[in-house]
Amino acid sequence: MIDLNVLLLPNVEKGPSDTETFLKMSRRLVSEGVTTIMTSPFYDGEDFGFERDTILNRVHAANCSLKETKIPLNVVPGQRALLQPMVHHSYDINDILTVNDDRAYLLLQLPRTNFVTYIDQVMYELQLKKIIPIINEPECHPYFRNNPNAVYKLVKKGAVMQISSQSLMGYNGAQAKRFAYLLLRHGLVHLMASGCHATNYQKYSLPKAYDVVQRHFGVRSVYLLMENAESVIAGQSIYKEQPERIRKEKFLGIF
Repeated sequence: MIDLNVLLLPNVEKGPSDTETFLKMSRRLVSEGVTTIMTSPFYDGEDFGFERDTILNRVHAANCSLKETKIPLNVVPGQRALLQPMVHHSYDINDILTVNDDRAYLLLQLPRTNFVTYIDQVMYELQLKKIIPIINEPECHPYFRNNPNAVYKLVKKGAVMQISSQSLMGYNGAQAKRFAYLLLRHGLVHLMASGCHATNYQKYSLPKAYDVVQRHFGVRSVYLLMENAESVIAGQSIYKEQPERIRKEKFLGIF
């Protein structure tokens, strides 16, 4: 199992504060069936975020430590970049890490407080550079919950949607949970990751969330999400189901 959003690097954002916790967290992930994680420290292009080379060096050190302690977990580099107007410029100057540093996918975090009016332009600029944008946790954003077909329009324009397993398990609130179900039902989810960090890894949710997907949407949906995670790590094309528009009255009916 691959997890594309984990804060595992010691002393990086919400990652473990010491080596002992790093190893405990790694063993817990392995016990849940995880073989590969992408580390995903936040980057806002201004005054918050570790430098690209720093993350690459720490990923290398983490993998060396895992190998020495015989923990069968592989860490690949990445960042959770704030979706802001100049994010494509950060890519141009090699200041930002794409998924697995292979220049195929970029994980984007939406601002929490307001809708990003420039999202279409950002997507266009990234796709000109042959970068596929992954929108992280759309189910948690109030604009999308109030305008569900905005997700549909972004998917039609080439965006990849990654929901949080925390949302599907209800840990991000009832509205995020219900909207995550709705997005799955309409073929608007392509990936699922945990957002796991040092303070919540004891309640690791990704395998439980896959069980929920299988129970409600069938084993085929589980395979699709898992295989897409493998493809993203490898820099390959993912499989997308035909997306469906969400009727406003149907959406309101789930609350």
